[in-house]
Amino acid sequence: MLRLLPWGHLVTESSMHLYVRFVVDFWEVLLPLAPELRRLKRESNKRLLEEEELEEEELRICDRETRKAMRTEVRRWQGHNSSAGD
Repeated sequence: MLRLLPWGHLVTESSMHLYVRFVVDFWEVLLPLAPELRRLKRESNKRLLEEEELEEEELRICDRETRKAMRTEVRRWQGHNSSAGD
């Protein structure tokens, strides 16, 4: 449940003992918030995944454009060298 909180990423197995008292003291507040916090976390994860997918697509497009530009330069260079040998 603590991982759903904004600072939840700080909770680890080794630091859990520090947060147990917080959970006990605020259980009646945390419990009703849990479904909403889970929903927000899922939406955040979904957004991050979509952003990563967009970045990957942008990289693929960039790679294609770079390869195309390189092929064009190679052809230009080959054309220049073949006419220089004539």
